[in-house]
Amino acid sequence: MASSHLRVPIPIEYTCRPDDTPWEGGVFRLVLEFSEDYPNKAPTVKFLTKVFHPNVYNDGKICLDILQNQWSPIYDIAAILTSIQVLLPQ
Repeated sequence: MASSHLRVPIPIEYTCRPDDTPWEGGVFRLVLEFSEDYPNKAPTVKFLTKVFHPNVYNDGKICLDILQNQWSPIYDIAAILTSIQVLLPQ
């Protein structure tokens, strides 16, 4: 039996500080896919917008500890998006 996924496209507007960063005022589109194992397994999060960043792969997938080996069921979508916002200007 094929596993089912819930695919949720989420547009986020991200304003980065300081203002003189490449991410300032950018609008980035992401897709989050939740498996049947959510919240015990992290969702897959991928940029649909082309992003050039050392922690974003060419296919848009994000290398972020809470989406990989540091995942916990206590994380919600807000925690994921906040972590991505913190990651971008680094």
